[in-house]
Amino acid sequence: MSKLFNNPGQKLKVVSMVWFWLIVVAAVILAFTSCGLNRSDFYPIPFFGYLIGGCVGAYLTALPLYAFGELVENSTANAETNEEVLSQLNKQNTSVSSAPAEATWVCGNCNAENSSNHAICKKCGQYRHSS
Repeated sequence: MSKLFNNPGQKLKVVSMVWFWLIVVAAVILAFTSCGLNRSDFYPIPFFGYLIGGCVGAYLTALPLYAFGELVENSTANAETNEEVLSQLNKQNTSVSSAPAEATWVCGNCNAENSSNHAICKKCGQYRHSS
């Protein structure tokens, strides 16, 4: 049962690709059955409208699902990386200095450490967010 929920981002991306191709195939079938080339009264505008509209529609409906799959995949990777970095920082910060440290804040945009006297990040120019 747990394999069903492993790697959900990749599974969402696969579902979006399958969805895309199903809509494209449906659009091609619709174009040929509704106003196909073998009929005596061929109408090119609806024929190409179904083909082009079906492909564009398939892309536009599959794109948000694929993007969400990417987001889930990247957030999982980021969470794992954050845990590794946090464990390394905890190992490095085991000894406490006796000298008082200057108050600082960390930029949420670039993670640069800035003096508490500054309202703008010295590295990227991002304004300090009050929390």
